[in-house]
Amino acid sequence: MIKGAMLKDYILKSVGKTAAYTAWAKKNVGDIIIILLFTAAIPLMIVKNPQISYNGKAKDMENIKNNKRKTLSLIIEASNREYKEIFDKNVFAADGKYPPDPALKVEVKKVYTYKLIGVLSSKQKIAVLIDNEGQYYYKQQGETLPDDTIISELTMTSVTLKNQEGEIKLLKIFSVKK
Repeated sequence: MIKGAMLKDYILKSVGKTAAYTAWAKKNVGDIIIILLFTAAIPLMIVKNPQISYNGKAKDMENIKNNKRKTLSLIIEASNREYKEIFDKNVFAADGKYPPDPALKVEVKKVYTYKLIGVLSSKQKIAVLIDNEGQYYYKQQGETLPDDTIISELTMTSVTLKNQEGEIKLLKIFSVKK
């Protein structure tokens, strides 16, 4: 077994007698010893891990491929988490939102609100109503509005509406009198 001092002497003799090489060897003797120890440890690493052969090919390539796939999927998953906020924002829109996907279009039930404009009185009473979109309706008692609301009661100053759920709403004509 070669001791540290003997190894140092051997390295100094093998590098050469010139002053430059000797100075270099003295300056880097620690690095040279580390390199020699690592090169001596390579055969020990190969014996401990028999999957690695001397020609550098792995015996179990499928295992290595699976490990690479797992590592790649973990990297992709981590990057997706890291950049999720960036991917979720539309950089071309001021509010950062994407337009709704037409394939996922959900039919929204139209909500109507009505105002009583007046009641016409001739042979029969006719309620004049306007909805939230500006559409006018002329309906008699018992007739239905577009959202299946029924005009259940009709007087000269008010209309009572009843929807499908049974809710009753009373609409009165605006009056300045108290």
